[in-house]
Amino acid sequence: MEEAPMPLHEERVRKIDSQPSDRIDLAIVGVGTLGATVAQLALSTGLKVLMVVRPGDEKKILASEMLDEWLRREVFCGRMSSEAAVRARSLARITSSFEALHDCDVVLESVAEDLLYKRAILANIEASVRPDCLIASTTSSLPAAWIAAETAHPERVAVAHYVWPAHRIPLVEVAFSTQTAQAHKDRLHELLRRQGKMWVEVKDKPGFLTTRVLFGYWSETLELVREGVSPTDIDRAMEEFGWPMGPCRVMDGAGLETILRVQKCVAPFLGGRIDGLARIGTLVAAGHVGGRSRSGFYVHDADGTRPNDAVIELSNIRLSEAPTDIVDRLMGAMLNEAAHCIAEGIVASWEEASFAVDYAFRFPARRGGMLGYLRSVRPTEVVARLEFLCAKHGPRFRPSAAFAEAARTTTEVIS
Repeated sequence: MEEAPMPLHEERVRKIDSQPSDRIDLAIVGVGTLGATVAQLALSTGLKVLMVVRPGDEKKILASEMLDEWLRREVFCGRMSSEAAVRARSLARITSSFEALHDCDVVLESVAEDLLYKRAILANIEASVRPDCLIASTTSSLPAAWIAAETAHPERVAVAHYVWPAHRIPLVEVAFSTQTAQAHKDRLHELLRRQGKMWVEVKDKPGFLTTRVLFGYWSETLELVREGVSPTDIDRAMEEFGWPMGPCRVMDGAGLETILRVQKCVAPFLGGRIDGLARIGTLVAAGHVGGRSRSGFYVHDADGTRPNDAVIELSNIRLSEAPTDIVDRLMGAMLNEAAHCIAEGIVASWEEASFAVDYAFRFPARRGGMLGYLRSVRPTEVVARLEFLCAKHGPRFRPSAAFAEAARTTTEVIS
């Protein structure tokens, strides 16, 4: 979908429910790339927010400066009035003490994508919160059941995978373990309603839906780079198709280090279909991690954005011209991974999958979203293309069994 600014919700910022002064609507433990945007979203919708950072005055100062800079930018761009910005800033507290979590209704864990680290953080959270507090993780790949496995009360643990940047993207992917209590499911839904979010509930399996679909698309991007296709040519082709930004530009923004950590979590469960994405490890090892280092697939500096020569290390070949099948390969990988997710019951239907992908990644509106695009190219034709790509490039393109069966038995894969 085309990008649109999120609503200002200024009226809600002004009309905060009268609450005891010590009550916190939402705590966020870990204010990195994603956690910072969740904090911005919560403050802009009138929630009282506690941000828990690592010990040290420097971390608190950085978090405070991040908030101030965001609010200045919101006012400058006309997305928030000066009055609303002052009010939003007054709703934020920054601490490095887990003890402050005692007054929180909901705690979001948003630390690095590492299962053991997340479990350690949850142990600290659980030791500090009230018995009725919901604990949710913003993980993009780790099932709630895994994260909650060593907690005393797994019934209050859930996944709320906000899509970065959380204050701009309207969708949240939600997952619950078999032990998550209904009361805590309801509390998470209420939080998302207060934030003006839409959500899709997915099966509690590694990678959920959106990460799997996105990483299939990104992994094939890296396969093209390995074959000598330049990031510039890939991005140009996909932007001409209708995406707001090409995949290499998006990966630079999301952070290659984070992407690599998530890839390592999910890849073992996907039969080799996202193994190509591991090649960004070469860039990460050389210090090219995307926005944070101002270099990834591209170099980002005062002179603008230009190709990063370090990407040459990912391939021994340089093509004189871009291949004509860039769109076929990237969209084929995306659609096939969505089909695998439907076949495995991650979501129930193409309608649900398309809803999630359209709102999470802004699937080109002029293509009718993912569902419209699939209908326009016809499932039988998609399967034929995948079979051709499978013969040429290997089993990662083998059509999902459910996808192929639907295409053989009906003219419409969409029920």
